[in-house]
Amino acid sequence: MRFVRLAFALPLWWPLDVCAQIGNSEALVNLISAPGGAGLGWLVSSERSPYRGEGRQRDLVPLYLYEGERIFLRSDRLGIKLAASADDEVDVVLRRRVEGFPLDRMPPALRGLTPRNGGLDAGLIWRHRWGSSRFYTAAYQDVGHQSRGREVELGAFTDWRLGRWTVRPSLAITVRSARSNDFYYGVPAEQAALPERPAYQPGAGANLAAGLFGSYQLSAGWRLLGGVATTRHARTVRDSPIAERGTQLGVLLGAAYSPSAREVQWSAEASPTWVRVSYGPAAEDRCNMVKITTLRCTAINRATPTAAVGLNVGKTLVQDFRGWPLDLVGYVGLIQHRDRPFQRTGAEVDLFMKGFYRLPWSDRVSTRIGFGWGLSVADPVPFAEVQEQAARGRRTSRVLNYIDASVDFSVGDVLAAERWKHTYLGVGVVHRSGMFSHSRLLGNVTGGSNYIVLTLEHRFGSPAVE
Repeated sequence: MRFVRLAFALPLWWPLDVCAQIGNSEALVNLISAPGGAGLGWLVSSERSPYRGEGRQRDLVPLYLYEGERIFLRSDRLGIKLAASADDEVDVVLRRRVEGFPLDRMPPALRGLTPRNGGLDAGLIWRHRWGSSRFYTAAYQDVGHQSRGREVELGAFTDWRLGRWTVRPSLAITVRSARSNDFYYGVPAEQAALPERPAYQPGAGANLAAGLFGSYQLSAGWRLLGGVATTRHARTVRDSPIAERGTQLGVLLGAAYSPSAREVQWSAEASPTWVRVSYGPAAEDRCNMVKITTLRCTAINRATPTAAVGLNVGKTLVQDFRGWPLDLVGYVGLIQHRDRPFQRTGAEVDLFMKGFYRLPWSDRVSTRIGFGWGLSVADPVPFAEVQEQAARGRRTSRVLNYIDASVDFSVGDVLAAERWKHTYLGVGVVHRSGMFSHSRLLGNVTGGSNYIVLTLEHRFGSPAVE
């Protein structure tokens, strides 16, 4: 049941409410999404902080994108399409909110206040298309037991297409409840310790946002992204002793890759299913992923031994990508962390895309090198990370980037048994990483964990092309 609870909790940690921080979230997320397939990418943002004395906030945000017929993942949100027509769409979403106090370098105006971060919003969005423009209404309720606030967003954007360019100006007004504003910008009487920080309780108010975003189709799969935006918070927020009084100006740059819709094979006949089981111990602290994959360090942690047991289920997205011996597979993974007696047994959910490159001698013995990249959510933080981070005085995060590297070979080719031709035995490394503390959605964490695993994977179903 822990796996089930964690799977439903996954959207709480989902990335990229940098969109809410840099202007109109709905316009930006809609521009980033990858219709008809899956994708990965990144954004670098810089914006003026809404909190007094913090200056500018800079962030590196990995993008994880999926667009299905009924279910979608668009950076900061996971949703279901309830209805869709030529002119109207209705979605139900769970949206991760990355908003609140800085995670480090706390400015003087915020010292002594209870940290306020994050949130999980449940929402309903209606969009109407009118020519090249869209109008939308979005209503959200905080269901993550943080602010418990509400907000309603009304907005519009239009697309100007100039060759490979898509330019999108946008406008939005967001009405936020008193609870929401008080959670992020209020000062409780018992924490108003400074003369320049008196007690303050903001009421409801409306924020105004304007943005100019754009994308450039660099190739069939690659898009470059960018934009500038400004937000003017409600007066009830600007009057807070912990808030900056001016407007919030931000810029962002990034890139995203997604296979084109015609390349992605979603039908059961064209797309085989892969099932992989894995088991392996945690590596020693000194063995990072680079050293492990280059065989310079393969020592396991014997002082406080822990292990990970995994089950991955994947679907082939693209076979023989661009004519190369390269397949792309999308996976959902479940890992059980066997951390007793050091802490309770934990669970981990991973969503990632993995490429498999077939080596030249694969016509005799099929041999693959694989590399996967995605998102990982663990509850609790694996003990291997807790121990290593504590030794360095660093924070941990349940949400980290996920990397899966492996090499495996066909059991059937080795045994000359056709029935096992698509069964692969191998060795690999599963790695959780904070991307060197450059990403707020990953908790501004440096470090992570590595497990050296044995893997066994089998293909069910036949692809369209062998």
